[in-house]
Amino acid sequence: MKIKSSGPFITLFFVLSIVAFPFTAHAVVNWSKTPGNPLLARGGSGSFDKGGLYRPVVIKDGDTYKMWYTGIDDAGVHSIGYATSSNGTSWTKVGQVFTKGTPGSWDDSHVGGAWIIKETSGEKPYKMWYSGTNDTDVETNGQIGYAESADGINWTRYPSNPLNLIGNILNDWDGESVLFPCVIEDGSTYKMWYRGWNSTWPGGSQGTGYAESTDGITWTKHNDTNTTSDPFANSDPVIKLGNPGAWDGWSLGSYSVIKDGSVYRMWYDGTQADDTPTRIGYAYSFNGQNWKKYDGNPVIMEGTAGSFDENGLFYPMVLKDGNTYRMYYAGSRDCSTDCIDEIGYAESYAYSGPNPVFNYGYVFTLNRSTGKVIAVGLFYEGPGVLDLNGLYVLGPNGYVRGFTDSDITNWVGRQDISGGSAVAEADFTAYAGTYTFNITANNGATASKTISFPSPTVLPYPEDGIAGFQRLIELGGTSYTTDNSYISGTTPTLKWSPMIGHENKYYRVRVWDLKSSNCWFASTPTLGTQVDGLGYMSATVPSGVLFSNTPYKYEIEVLDTNNTQSAHNRSRSTAWNFYTGTKGTDFLFNPFILHIKSFMSGDQSYFGVYVNNLAPWDISVASPFQVTDGNYTYNYNFSSPNYPDLFYYQVWPMDYSNNSAPYIGAPTAGTYQFSISDGTNSDTTSRTFIDVPEVPKMTKETMSPEDNSYLQTPTPTLSWHSFAGTGYKYRVRVNTWNNFLCWASSWITGTSSAGPMSVTVPANTLQPGPYRWYVEVQDIGNNTRTRSQYLTLNLYGSTVTLNPPTLSTPADNEAGQANNVSITWLDTNTNPQESGYTVRIKPSGGSYTEYSKTQNATSHATSGLSPGATYYWSVKAVGNGTSMLDSAYPTDRTFTVTQAGFNAALYFPHIATSIPWRTEIAIINTSPDQSITGTLRALSNEGQLVETKAVTLSARGRRQITVANEFTNHANIGYIIFDTTSAAVQGYTKFYQEGVYRAAIPAVKEVNTSDIYISHIASTADWWTGVSLVNTTSARKDLTITFNNGQTVPYSLNANEHKAFLIESLLNNQPQPDIQSAVITNASGVIGLVLFGSTGGSGNQLDGVLLTDDTASTIYYPHVASNNTWWTGIVAYNPSESACTITVTPYNAAGTPLSTTNLSLAGKGKYIGLVEQLSLPAQTEWFKIDSTSPLTGFELFATYDGYQLAAYAGSGTKTGVFAKVEKSGWTGIAFVNMEAGAASVTLTAYNDNGSAVATQVLSVGGYAKVVDQAENIFSQDI
Repeated sequence: MKIKSSGPFITLFFVLSIVAFPFTAHAVVNWSKTPGNPLLARGGSGSFDKGGLYRPVVIKDGDTYKMWYTGIDDAGVHSIGYATSSNGTSWTKVGQVFTKGTPGSWDDSHVGGAWIIKETSGEKPYKMWYSGTNDTDVETNGQIGYAESADGINWTRYPSNPLNLIGNILNDWDGESVLFPCVIEDGSTYKMWYRGWNSTWPGGSQGTGYAESTDGITWTKHNDTNTTSDPFANSDPVIKLGNPGAWDGWSLGSYSVIKDGSVYRMWYDGTQADDTPTRIGYAYSFNGQNWKKYDGNPVIMEGTAGSFDENGLFYPMVLKDGNTYRMYYAGSRDCSTDCIDEIGYAESYAYSGPNPVFNYGYVFTLNRSTGKVIAVGLFYEGPGVLDLNGLYVLGPNGYVRGFTDSDITNWVGRQDISGGSAVAEADFTAYAGTYTFNITANNGATASKTISFPSPTVLPYPEDGIAGFQRLIELGGTSYTTDNSYISGTTPTLKWSPMIGHENKYYRVRVWDLKSSNCWFASTPTLGTQVDGLGYMSATVPSGVLFSNTPYKYEIEVLDTNNTQSAHNRSRSTAWNFYTGTKGTDFLFNPFILHIKSFMSGDQSYFGVYVNNLAPWDISVASPFQVTDGNYTYNYNFSSPNYPDLFYYQVWPMDYSNNSAPYIGAPTAGTYQFSISDGTNSDTTSRTFIDVPEVPKMTKETMSPEDNSYLQTPTPTLSWHSFAGTGYKYRVRVNTWNNFLCWASSWITGTSSAGPMSVTVPANTLQPGPYRWYVEVQDIGNNTRTRSQYLTLNLYGSTVTLNPPTLSTPADNEAGQANNVSITWLDTNTNPQESGYTVRIKPSGGSYTEYSKTQNATSHATSGLSPGATYYWSVKAVGNGTSMLDSAYPTDRTFTVTQAGFNAALYFPHIATSIPWRTEIAIINTSPDQSITGTLRALSNEGQLVETKAVTLSARGRRQITVANEFTNHANIGYIIFDTTSAAVQGYTKFYQEGVYRAAIPAVKEVNTSDIYISHIASTADWWTGVSLVNTTSARKDLTITFNNGQTVPYSLNANEHKAFLIESLLNNQPQPDIQSAVITNASGVIGLVLFGSTGGSGNQLDGVLLTDDTASTIYYPHVASNNTWWTGIVAYNPSESACTITVTPYNAAGTPLSTTNLSLAGKGKYIGLVEQLSLPAQTEWFKIDSTSPLTGFELFATYDGYQLAAYAGSGTKTGVFAKVEKSGWTGIAFVNMEAGAASVTLTAYNDNGSAVATQVLSVGGYAKVVDQAENIFSQDI
């Protein structure tokens, strides 16, 4: 099953971490040139680099920085030189290392513009791709060659140079020259970016080419299959020239690419026009092919007069060295005569703020008429967009979603990162499970968060007229019941009726603009039962949210809870449009024509006008909405669903406007006519344009704060240095990251002298997040405007740390608390109000478990606390991650859970539910007349509560539970405790693998108080022995396991911890055939069991016994089966250090004693073997062992075919329970009269409800034995 992308259905709240000071993460866009530039100057007279240096490429090889660069000699011939450095800034030239080819070769005039990498292995690990040509003027036939070197100095050309990269000069965009390769090794693929051009193609063509190779020699160029006409039929550039007048609108130079995490970062040089300085810009990509130019380009400008790069800078090369980005580049000066090119250096730094943090997340299904999607969302704090190296989500069934900055959308004033994945399957359950969110900053800091998504339920989406769903808008006493309504106001009440059968769901309304560029309003989710007398739910848009005479759309969303963070299932209706004005006949107002020059967009003009009293859906198609001066005509495009020429702004209370597509350059001076029609009524207006071409552009060097700054204020002050003259006016515009205008200052008229200017963004305008800001300069006549670079601004809100709550009950050090004690506290925050609370609780010696509580909560009910245990607790107030920080936890309080009237009556000390293992437990009420109630507490291996289940048993009742079927989080369960006030309970734990293993072991009723004994260990090639231990105390237990061969192993259990292990895992993971038994010391408070299992070679046998501290001077072995089918194994273990004497007394079925045997049993020794190996009489049906010192032991029954095994350990009783009559197999019963006189035995069979279904009275003679299948013992059908 695969996932495909399907639009914006993932939402990540984009929030920056809180710091106590502003800082600038220079990152990849804000560079500091070194004062010592140039680092590498021209050579002396007669040198190969006397005429200049360019295209540096640097690697760090161990502690040495190595640079190759292109030098130009006095004759203008290009070749490649080499230099080294110990610090990356002070360089020593080695000399010329690569020269032009032999006469007649393809590179016999020039070589240069090289790129070098060093691989980790091979005889010649240095790989060079270089530019060469046989054109002495370096104008045509530039191609790319390949060479290798063992030392970076002595190079061997590839004999079949040049490489297969240049296109056909007749029809390819890169058919005249390909130069300046940049190559990275990305996994097993070489990736190259290069400059290509073809001036012979009509109009000329140039751009950035891309190719891939597996060997670095044979290359496949990028080819967009959607472009089928020349010059792009055979391959396509991945970066093209900017618009005319843009900073890179005339030429693109060379490139430097690094892969930084999952982001490809490129720096490249560009030129606006033939007579303008070359500058360096930045672009980024997530696959190396689809690139986005940074809106703040160029990121490095030419230097001031007299500097080495006063006339421009080009050929950037960036090396990431730790958290420093090092840029080496060529700078030009003295271009009034003949430019002098030398190599300079600049630095930038990775993110230096707090580490990224994920605060909360959610996963939900979304059902709509257009299909089903899995949507996820998360609120995170940390690095801004430019400082991210990766942000992605992984989920079940191959779900993966990587985020890019194009996923940022605008949501009710804040910015969210959005994206999503549609699912091909109709069944959402395939995507239930764990979702992991991952973030990496460019300084290497990471964070991840997992979200559990339970098995989902698809909610039907609301359809008008289906299942009772209807909607309307009310305003001013009028109801609007159709799509595309004119509602004549900005505060509509949006009403809808909930779907029949889904009144238990929650509903809300969301209002968007038609372009879906901004969500303007979202109501609070409300339960579907909250309806008025006519059955409608409603939400009213507050004043000041929507603008007049503006089109919007709204949709109804259905959620399964009222908490948008935890709602796992949602659906949405289709959108209905409405217009906040009145349909009229006067349509066009305030026309404008703007000639705008900007670094990013170039030299362009826009024709716009504001439209009132007419919604886009009513604009006539037959009579085009257009602007014309008789020569130039533009027809506006208002078509659904994208509405290309419709514009919205979050600033200015204005009507919606339209802008034409960009017109290149300045329009012709004159008057332009705008016209529009609704098919019945028409309207016209006009605007006269006069160009003022001399308006200058503001540059980033005079603007503050710097690019990619982080400011802890929602009201930043933005400043710049104005030009001299009163003919200009200035303003600042602030856009969201994806250029939705959210604030603009008023115009400020310039003064006769240049000087500083600034504006401050008002409060309640910007929320925390990433923004772009720029300065506009305009002529007083409002015709021509310029724009600066767009600088990145990462904002934090002002912050406050919440007050800690006042802890109330229980009081500190209070004893005698119930196992479900209620914790309470007092709220101490009113303004601002906390977002919620976190309660933390831990047992003494354990770790904290945290519980989230809602806003205004003042209590938390605990459950499943351990009797006698001491617990620590505290509560903190939780903020919103931005303007409110969490409070501190007050000092922990403690309380102790009472033992009185509350006993952990049964322990099930091991649970295994991971496939193929399954666990069954049973509880039996042995009381003849009293029902019992209790709680099953399922705990993790760490002793933390996983889940609870209430159990009520009638008198003699029985409850059998398959753990995986009845506990939701069964995979996290390590053991289970049944808490009840009654002692009349018994039970068992059954482990099994279907068709392989099955074993049942009694539940634990008594906790051990001293050393416990493992009386038998079988750790061989055919058998394994596993041990499960539980520390029932609230303190750490440091145990020692001493084996019969004298080896000891320390073993620790934290408070309430469960551990399970194989014996061999304690001893180098090898079978231990010499080990036969063990004692676990310091085991008071520890319970457990031991399992014996056969491996594949010995069949499929499994059983076990409890691990106890019980010993007895007489041990009974009530059944012996020794024939061709069955064998019986005997274990009697002397845990003492001293020897003892044992007497073995066997009996036949009638109770007649047979010959006895007296044996000496050494300290730590065992009486062990099969019955036939122990020389017992052939008539033996059962036997007992009397000892001069206490023993422990058990017996095993098994079939020789290796498929059945059972164990028994006990010392005798006059009442007992056979806990289960097996329905899918058989149940055998054996019991022995241990006394000389005859006994009357009453057997009663019960169903699970405790009702007797059969009774049988048996007379059993002295020392006699009864054995049979259960069904055969009763005369009635059981």
